[in-house]
Amino acid sequence: MKYNKQLFVLFLLAPIVLATGCTRHVSRGLSAEGTVEEAVFPDERYLVQKGGSVPKPDHLRLVGEGLTKAQLRGLIGSPHFREGYGAREWDYLFHLQAPDGQMQQCRFKVVFDNKSLARTLLWAPTTCADLLAVAPAPTGQALVERKFSVSTDALFPYAKWSARDMSGHGRTRLEEIAAQLRGATGVQVELLGYTDRIGSAEANQVLSQRRADSVREVLIGAGVPAASIVARGMGESAAVDCSEHLPMAEQIACMAPERRVEIVAQGNH
Repeated sequence: MKYNKQLFVLFLLAPIVLATGCTRHVSRGLSAEGTVEEAVFPDERYLVQKGGSVPKPDHLRLVGEGLTKAQLRGLIGSPHFREGYGAREWDYLFHLQAPDGQMQQCRFKVVFDNKSLARTLLWAPTTCADLLAVAPAPTGQALVERKFSVSTDALFPYAKWSARDMSGHGRTRLEEIAAQLRGATGVQVELLGYTDRIGSAEANQVLSQRRADSVREVLIGAGVPAASIVARGMGESAAVDCSEHLPMAEQIACMAPERRVEIVAQGNH
């Protein structure tokens, strides 16, 4: 009888859970057009991406009304909180560089209409929006961009992703890169993980994100500030021309250039 009562309670709660999409926060007065009467930002205790991220300012400036969730994810990544399926709000915790060179913590919310298109963009504090204004580099300092590409075959055994699985040679290479990044001021680092096309697109997306996260973990351990690094899984979006009719071992070898983590860093030297 007690078991049946529990099932009955779950049955009654199911529509509520589905309606909220498992989201812990919902702004008040959310309309079908994607406007809110009162914005509610989630508690930082519910962060999924601990510490937030440092977005690329050029990407963040492209965020505007009418973008789809896929387009937003490509520009600034997935939301930093555990948003439920079909969520009408995505929340982020960003670190943006202030004019004095210090990093400022900023909350960013995107509110979607009932067709899942971005309609309202909100900052907390509101002054964070001013930090996106294009400003010249300090006199005598040039903003330098450096790119590194590290084969994931040199970092992990095939199909592996954890920092525990990383080869000694691959870890040494990342520590060498970290030493160069530590020498820059105001450094911002973007990690882009890629996989080959073997397996499902969904599994490859997860694998690419996990590998990028593991590289981030090693760079942080080597002294690169955590708040300056954002990791993005790009899945199988960098295909090379390999015949699907090749034996599996030859396909794996042919697609090796697809399996990599790109490290793009910007900073003043």
